[in-house]
Amino acid sequence: MIKKIYLFFRIAVIFSLLLFMAMQFRELFFSFFIEQSIKKELKESFKEGRESKIVLNNFTFYDEIKIKRLELLYESTKSGEIMQNIRSLKADGVYIDLDAFLKASQNGNRSLGFDLFVSQANIKNAKINYKGELYTLELNASGVSLREALDIKNMKLFLDSPYAKISLDGRVKSNTLKAKTVTLFSEKMYNDYLPFIQNEQKELEIDLELSSKEANMQTTLQNLRITDMDDLKLTNINLNLIYDFNEEKFSIVTDYLAVYENYEANIKQSAQIDNSSNYISTLSGVVTKDEIKLPFKEFIVEAKSYQDNNFINFSAKDIKIDILTKDFKNYILKADTLYAKADAKMQTSNNGATLEANIYANQNTKSPISLKLKKRGSDIDAKATLQTSDTLSIRGNLEAKEFFIDSKISSIKNTVSLFYLEPFGKDISFDAKADAKTKILYKDGLEIETKIDVAWYDVKLNEQRYKSSKNALFSLSYKDKNILLEEYKFEFLNQDIYSKKPSKLTIDSDMNIELKEIWVYDNLLLKGLIETSKKKASIELSSDKFHYETKDANLTMKVNLKAYMDENANQNIQGEINILDGVLMYQPKTKFLSGDKDIIVIQDMKLKNDAKDTLSLNIQINAQKYIKYKTKEADLFFMPKLTLFKDANSDLQIYGIVSIEKGVLTLSDKEFEFDKSEIYFNDKDYTNPHLNLNLHHYALDNVDIEIYVTNTLNSPLFLFSSNPAMSQNDIMSYILFGGGSSEVFNTSSGTTSKTTQLSTTLLGAGVKELFNKSSAFKIDTLNILTNESGTLGYELGTRFNKNIRLVYKNSDISSVVLQYGINRSLRIDVDIKETGQGVGIYYIKDFNIKTP
Repeated sequence: MIKKIYLFFRIAVIFSLLLFMAMQFRELFFSFFIEQSIKKELKESFKEGRESKIVLNNFTFYDEIKIKRLELLYESTKSGEIMQNIRSLKADGVYIDLDAFLKASQNGNRSLGFDLFVSQANIKNAKINYKGELYTLELNASGVSLREALDIKNMKLFLDSPYAKISLDGRVKSNTLKAKTVTLFSEKMYNDYLPFIQNEQKELEIDLELSSKEANMQTTLQNLRITDMDDLKLTNINLNLIYDFNEEKFSIVTDYLAVYENYEANIKQSAQIDNSSNYISTLSGVVTKDEIKLPFKEFIVEAKSYQDNNFINFSAKDIKIDILTKDFKNYILKADTLYAKADAKMQTSNNGATLEANIYANQNTKSPISLKLKKRGSDIDAKATLQTSDTLSIRGNLEAKEFFIDSKISSIKNTVSLFYLEPFGKDISFDAKADAKTKILYKDGLEIETKIDVAWYDVKLNEQRYKSSKNALFSLSYKDKNILLEEYKFEFLNQDIYSKKPSKLTIDSDMNIELKEIWVYDNLLLKGLIETSKKKASIELSSDKFHYETKDANLTMKVNLKAYMDENANQNIQGEINILDGVLMYQPKTKFLSGDKDIIVIQDMKLKNDAKDTLSLNIQINAQKYIKYKTKEADLFFMPKLTLFKDANSDLQIYGIVSIEKGVLTLSDKEFEFDKSEIYFNDKDYTNPHLNLNLHHYALDNVDIEIYVTNTLNSPLFLFSSNPAMSQNDIMSYILFGGGSSEVFNTSSGTTSKTTQLSTTLLGAGVKELFNKSSAFKIDTLNILTNESGTLGYELGTRFNKNIRLVYKNSDISSVVLQYGINRSLRIDVDIKETGQGVGIYYIKDFNIKTP
């Protein structure tokens, strides 16, 4: 391409040189004619003050110039000598062998020895032979003076060549031509020297300044296109070309606007080209329009040729690419970017190109990413091997502008980490195995269709981690900045989230995302605007009849929620959730239970995150009618009337009441029926609400046991009563065994200490069974205690691991003992009582005591 540009400008300069030579030929001709023809042959016809006219046919000048008809009008001097002052010169049918004349001039055989002045000159049908090609010239000039330098007051010239037609209007002063020209390039010029240019501007206006030292041409082009690159367009081109005759070197200075699809850049370029096609070029650009947000706005391209080697260097922010080529067919490339380094070889031919590259994502990468690309005609076939089993395959057609991409990624996290990227930030990590099939079209605009299958994923949000081994699916398309999410499904928090109803969103040039219709479960609509540049968002979630069904719930709800986020990351969510109908089957998964607020748990504390809590909430949760709650142990109807409230930099608070209309609670095959009951939330400790529960247990012999639970969830207070009235031991016995303690445990007519001990043991076993079957908190020790006053007490024990065990005792006074086993022989007990605290260290030793 550089050679062709050089030839283009070289031809332009030759046109200018021909013009200059034509003027020189004319002057040389006058000198020869006057000296040879007039002085020798026609001297007798000149008289003082007489105007004479000479007409010559088939005149030959130095053997290199032939003229069919020459007409000369001149004046003689008073002395009778010829004055070198020509009133008019007309020539028709001029033929000039420029190659022979230039050769003779180099030998010093073509020179002038006197001054010359021509008032008017007209040359028609002049033909110039130069390097086997014929040029036609016509000239009209006035005020032609040749003394120490050439001056032409005014001249008009038309030159017709195989490459262009040139009309020139200018003047010459002191051997320097200044003119305005109109140039119309021929098809031969474009085909032979400018096949890479598609110039929409037929005529080219050029400001020309020509001297014996240099030729300076300036012009402006409105539009210019590059062949085979229809999407690339150059506009508003200002071109300045300077040719140095002594050094035989071109200098080019230009600026223009480059437009490629939805990208634009202002370009400034300078170059120097010598007659050996060696060149140095510097190009600087500023990106003014960018569709995908390139990582740079400014870039520089430096190119030079030396000893048939062409070096090209591209540099931008965090990107540097070096290219070496000898023949513009075989290339060696080295790239160094912020994200990766690469070594590549590329070969081009008339029918296509091949590229092989090794990409090193970071300095520690031992196995590079391998890329192989082949282009045959318009067909493209490429394959990238990211890791052992990760591949990216691309096939397509440039003419059809259609591509298909198949990708297999075994670990997105590992792939992304190759490039030192953290797309989700430090507090969020994501990993998944994904396969994707993508189709890309860019005929009338960019179109993308893709289906993504996710075999598994692992996401961590702050300290919470969620995994899923279920297959996830995303099917989406992109056209005209509109994204259509045709179908999706995935699992989150053990819940299947899906929609087969198409969702729509758009992305504008500022990367703002408008959520037009995002469907969840096909009946929950999400709308809003996310302004990514300003970090603002406004989202609305609504449904008149949203149906939510999982293994934990089957609910129909009316939802109206609005969420806002400003540029300072302040978040606000408000609205209402109204439960219309349904059943709730959710059962909390309890990993640790603390039944008493006096229990102290010691654990490692993490440093507090100093980040501001900018979330505020105001959400009402109501129900139009009682909702059913059904699990293995519970079957009841309740109605919530709650408000979730939170200010920024404060804890979540829940206010309101959950009313229980009726229901049944089953514990170890024992049924407890609910009367109207309530659970109250009235402070920020929403995990410890106040209780007002009324339950009944009916024994087989028509005994009605009423249980009233009050106080808080963490410190409940149980009150038992019965109809008919019974003691606490009998009530507990009826609950556990369906009969009174005296009836169940008496084995004789009299009551002894052994029967009391037996009844206590069996009662304790029953309570332990009741707890273990109905709670996630497993008890390994439970003893029922009796004190001197005859009331019941109990002792609970559970082991959390091999070293820690907790014992809670409630008799005359309550106490908690935390037992920590340091080793097999040493144990530390921390004893917390209502009357004080204490620490005991126990040494345990096994003894083998022999008894007689």
